[in-house]
Parts: sequence; structure tokens; C-alpha cells
Amino acid sequence: MNRMSRTIEPAPVRKSVRVGAPPDRAFQVFTAGVGRWWPKSHHIGASDLDAVVIEPKAGGRWYERGIDGAECEVGKVLVWEPPGSCCAGS
Repeated sequence: MNRMSRTIEPAPVRKSVRVGAPPDRAFQVFTAGVGRWWPKSHHIGASDLDAVVIEPKAGGRWYERGIDGAECEVGKVLVWEPPGSCCAGS
């Protein structure tokens, strides 16, 4: 077997944290407020971190913007379901 063609799939990382806030507030702080709690030292762009943004919609981007204005994509929003948004009125 050619070792160069081998694919390694790491196990998913799962982490749980309990917070003393209602679900809608926790969701808001985690998503819209990500720039307030994300450590500035944790970035993948070439320049220092200016902002972390999660676009609030399915298909949105999760990206960081460096102090030089360059954007670096971290991930994609696959599903956007704030607490209370599902099944309203049913």
C-alpha cells in the first residue's frame, strides 16, 4: 500500500459547557458575540486578529478578519436554528 495516498480522518471533537443563561441568550453570546470571547491569540490568518464573524444564516460563513483587513474562512454555517425558531406556531 502506498503510504502517500492514505487518508487520515481524525475523530470529531465534542465539548459540552453548562452556562447560567437562558438558551436564547447563550446562543446570542456564542454566535453574535463570538468576537467578545474568542481569544485574539487563536487565529489562522497571517496578521493579528481583528474580528471573528459568524454570519447568521444557513450557508453563512464563519470567518476571521485580520487587522490588515484580510479575511480567512474558518467554516460554514450548515444549519441556523436559534432557540425558539423551530416549529413556531405548531
